[in-house]
Amino acid sequence: MGMHPRILLVEDDRLVRMNLALVLERAGYALDMATCAADAYALLGRDHCELVLADIGLPDESGFEVLHAVKRADPTTKVVLVTGSQTSMTQEQATVEGAAILAWLAAHPPDQVQILFGNHDLVRVGELASFTD
Repeated sequence: MGMHPRILLVEDDRLVRMNLALVLERAGYALDMATCAADAYALLGRDHCELVLADIGLPDESGFEVLHAVKRADPTTKVVLVTGSQTSMTQEQATVEGAAILAWLAAHPPDQVQILFGNHDLVRVGELASFTD
């Protein structure tokens, strides 16, 4: 079996971060962790990660801002945004980002799209790193 991709987990909630880390590390993924966007950018400046798993509601920037910054720095890095709260974004943000996501989905063949439904798919999140844009 090949090496698992390196994942950067960006989550400010300690309990959520530790639980996600436990699942991902048990699945064999190499993992870096940050509690805010600034720390994530510092880690990304030192080490390459194939996948960034970021909370939408971070204390210093939104997960959407992290997504755009990561893609500007390295378009090959995959980014997955997660949230446990519906109040983490405004309806306008969700509409704009949702439209961008739909445009991206429409531009890619179905075999390049992975949608995660609930935490039962979390251990498969590293598979996203193998998709091409």
